[in-house]
Amino acid sequence: MKYPTREIKSKLQIEFKYHYLRHTFGTMMAEMNTPEHLLCNQMGHGNIRVTQRYYIAMSPNGIDILRNNLNSL
Repeated sequence: MKYPTREIKSKLQIEFKYHYLRHTFGTMMAEMNTPEHLLCNQMGHGNIRVTQRYYIAMSPNGIDILRNNLNSL
């Protein structure tokens, strides 16, 4: 997998790692309100807190929920 990554980097002049695709998938699924336990399973996380930390809390929807909660205090 390293060779295609180097080719993408050299030909397109962009920093590319396959892990970025995984993160994009997780973020998009979180933004589509995928239930946390299903997203955790799809991402292969052993602990749902990892999913919550990196995908649920950082999605625009998660940020809006946080903002609304803070404003209602």
